[in-house]
Amino acid sequence: MCIVRCSCSLRNEFATSAGLRLNYGASGHNLSRKLASESGRSSVTYLFNRIHASLKARLTADPPIGQTRRIDIPTSGAASEATVQNANGFLWTHSSEREIHMSLKTVRFFLIAAGCVFVAAAQNQPQAYVVDTCVKAAPGKGLETSAYIREVLAKTAQVRVDDGTAAWYLALIAVVPAGSEARCDYRLVTGYKGFPPEASAERAAADRKKAGITMTPAENAERANAVGHAVRTDYWRVLADVGPNLEKGQYVRLNYEKLKPGQTAEYVKLQTAGWKPFVESLKGSGLGWHLNVLSMPGGTSQRYSALTVDTYPTWEALGKGWPTSEWSKVHPDLKPADYQKQVAETTERVSVEVYRILESVRPK
Repeated sequence: MCIVRCSCSLRNEFATSAGLRLNYGASGHNLSRKLASESGRSSVTYLFNRIHASLKARLTADPPIGQTRRIDIPTSGAASEATVQNANGFLWTHSSEREIHMSLKTVRFFLIAAGCVFVAAAQNQPQAYVVDTCVKAAPGKGLETSAYIREVLAKTAQVRVDDGTAAWYLALIAVVPAGSEARCDYRLVTGYKGFPPEASAERAAADRKKAGITMTPAENAERANAVGHAVRTDYWRVLADVGPNLEKGQYVRLNYEKLKPGQTAEYVKLQTAGWKPFVESLKGSGLGWHLNVLSMPGGTSQRYSALTVDTYPTWEALGKGWPTSEWSKVHPDLKPADYQKQVAETTERVSVEVYRILESVRPK
């Protein structure tokens, strides 16, 4: 969370166009914007609509001449907090004996000023990353691999999550595909609020010690090599997260995409402006959705370059899939089939995999 100040000469503009005097406090012409990104709905459009609706509702009756009124800007749920002066709102007074009239031009001017601060604050937020390691278990060693993940890796991850090195950790076990032809039997997934720290054998040993694991580095390596091996590690940039935190026993569907040349920006736009608000409208369903693009490794030879993750609270929910009957409530002028056609013009889906969450680590 950060506070960004935008120095703007607003007093004269407001006084001229609407007879309105804003009190900015001793700091002068400073408009403060406090950004609190609790979810993906903190968009400029959403904030603008909230402020505009609040101003229209609260400016219908004038206070007596010479008195002041505080107008609060509501910030429910996922919306961000906005402060002008030192409180959630601003003070306005009559200019002499003239009746105040807040025109739409003035409202738009205020929203643009607030928006510039919002964008500046959003740009200062760190880029979240996810590191995903595909693991193939040794033949006949599935139970031993699960035990090693539970007894060593998850406990070590708890140390890193608790000290802030990582944001969260998930261990996934394959459901479909599974067996000897499956590329991954497990996925070890760690989320970071910024760029991941460099891997270090010394740091890993220290974290195991903090977790109460008494094995030496050599003993740990011997146990890990006996149960399986890493196939590939991907670094993903997180572009969107919608839905509740994942818990042990829930299910995820990984949709791997190969973006077509020159279509990355359009693909991201379709996902964030199309699918994301649809999932946001399904509050209380337990469903979730995440959008990532591949950061490393890179190059045109990569089998995939983007990933969407669908999350489900139960196996039954996975079977039902997305309630597309609710789509029209969010996008009344766009049919689901037409939307999917637009997406298909930007990407090719190369594979779909389903996993169950074996371990979930969050800060204690």
